[in-house]
Amino acid sequence: MLNRELYDLGANLAYRLTKSSMFDLEALNELKPITIKSISGRPFHFDGSKSCFPNSIYEHFKSAMEQGRTQSILEANCQIFRSAYDLPIESVKLLAFIALNSFSSPFNEYIETQLGLSQNHLYQLISDALDIDFLTLKHTLEMLSKTGLWEECSVNADDMLQMHPYFAKSLAFKPSKDFSQLLSHVISKLPKSTLKINNYSHLNMDILTDLVESTHVKGLHGINILFYGEPGVGKTELARLIIDQINANLFEVKALGESIVNPHDELNSRYSSAQLRLQYLRMTQRLFSGKAGNWLLIDECEDVYSSFHHGTKVSKDLFHELLETNCTPTIWITNNPELIPPSCIRRFSYVLELPNLPDDARQGLLDKSLKGLRVSKEFKSSLLTVSDLTPALLNKGRELCKACDVQGVKAEVYIESYLEQSLQVQGRPFWCLNNYRAEIEFDPEFCNVKGDVSSLLEVIRAVDNFNEARVLLYGASGTGKSAFVHYVCKELSINLLTVKASDLLGKYVGESEKNIARYFELATKEGKALLLDEADSFLSTREGATKPWEVSQVNELLVQIERFQLPLFIATNFFERLDKALLRRMDFKIELLPLTPKQSLEVFEKVMGELPLNNEKIRLESMVNLTMGDFALLSRRKRFKKGRVLVREALEILEMGHKYKQPKRKIGFNI
Repeated sequence: MLNRELYDLGANLAYRLTKSSMFDLEALNELKPITIKSISGRPFHFDGSKSCFPNSIYEHFKSAMEQGRTQSILEANCQIFRSAYDLPIESVKLLAFIALNSFSSPFNEYIETQLGLSQNHLYQLISDALDIDFLTLKHTLEMLSKTGLWEECSVNADDMLQMHPYFAKSLAFKPSKDFSQLLSHVISKLPKSTLKINNYSHLNMDILTDLVESTHVKGLHGINILFYGEPGVGKTELARLIIDQINANLFEVKALGESIVNPHDELNSRYSSAQLRLQYLRMTQRLFSGKAGNWLLIDECEDVYSSFHHGTKVSKDLFHELLETNCTPTIWITNNPELIPPSCIRRFSYVLELPNLPDDARQGLLDKSLKGLRVSKEFKSSLLTVSDLTPALLNKGRELCKACDVQGVKAEVYIESYLEQSLQVQGRPFWCLNNYRAEIEFDPEFCNVKGDVSSLLEVIRAVDNFNEARVLLYGASGTGKSAFVHYVCKELSINLLTVKASDLLGKYVGESEKNIARYFELATKEGKALLLDEADSFLSTREGATKPWEVSQVNELLVQIERFQLPLFIATNFFERLDKALLRRMDFKIELLPLTPKQSLEVFEKVMGELPLNNEKIRLESMVNLTMGDFALLSRRKRFKKGRVLVREALEILEMGHKYKQPKRKIGFNI
């Protein structure tokens, strides 16, 4: 519901429009009485003939106008806007008219009765209503369009008289003392960064620093810097930090206001956040023109560039112009650089990727972020293995502990739980506390191998001497393939990145290939060996493939394997399913075998603390396919069960797992 001043303004403008000789009175017959009442805010009843309806409307608005009115908030804010941009005095009335037409549906419906007029005739009608010379009106419209507040468009007359409804409402309902208050929902000054330059020691900052300092000193135009990287790696913090270094101000251009209710469809170009954000950017560029010491920030700018992919009116030409002629230097931030057209990428002054933190930088971040929480050194060390750990995630984990007033072991539980849930919802594996923790500690004495090597020691020597070694491990589930890899890496002090099928396989076409490339790149950047577990799920032979993407993901993996310069381990339970091209690329193909009967007895004694006797011993020795995984399950059952686990019960647990490993009997007769 409008206030009295806006109702009176609407009635005043409607009366002046109706009074013009250019106005088509007969077109008003399309309206309903409720529309007239909604414009003036005064009762309107009509029971006469249809031919008298237009004249009755005219008299209604005339009567409302004669009662006098006071200046509205809208007109006062339009005056502030005019002064800030040094616009003609006529812009106040024109701006108020456009704003009212943008947020008041009844007034807009009234205007739309005249859309049969040509553009020039419509301009003449507005010229008469606002008492502005026709040429002055056109000049004022051109001046307004340059502010970015609204864009003149030749599609139809309705478009020419529209601005974004949210900004129109801000002009109409938000009392402002000055221009900064008027634009407080458009831009906001960012606080100083809490970080220091050494927090970004993993980046080459020389070029970036030189460019920012030169821009500040020389007042360069057309300067645009693009930061890209995964969410939470510190892109916004870096922007704040480098601007702090030159004692300048950084203002963020917002996408939408803070209190929008039921926003319009964002794919509708007139109302899209992309369109609005560009208008805000042009407004602020104009506002800061000639004023040194100010920088702009467009965070999550992919929403602007995504408009290209949705067929909206936002044109590349407009972006090109912004990137080449902007008078205020701007930092653009995105998580998805692939959405930005190459023609726009070429126009950035500098592009910088912010990768996730390497281990040395992550250690410093951990020490700072977890200070005061009294977490253990072991916990900090385990966090170093979380490859997707970002400054933003860590800060949120710390804030959670502070809010709940927890420290020590309890803080570790809170942080671990927060990280696990946050990473899982993003489809990221949670490697925390992916300090590999086996139920039974790996013992080389119980590792039986067959194939290109005869012992575990040979594998360790090979990987140590040949940094690009590719090792394929296969065998029944539970034979210790993952434990084998972790043991080798631990012996050689190599950090390991473990990737499973669920981490790589995506539900959309092309997503798996992107994930594959991302994890190989991640391992390379962090200098880690890579373990591809459950490889049969994504490296199956292409001969039986029925879908194009099944072939393309294997091709991508083979390409990445060829390029990878660090130790690579691939593990599978189904050797026969693997693609032949993969087998040719592996330096070592090693089968891990089940335990021998003698080894089974030794492991049984280690887990149970006693040996089976007589028939029970024979019973255990008859299980020829037992693995360390079976005994790990027994160990867990023993830990979880209240009271002692009997030897008889232990054998039943082992037999349950063993029976599923028996080779299937062939159907038919032996000849």
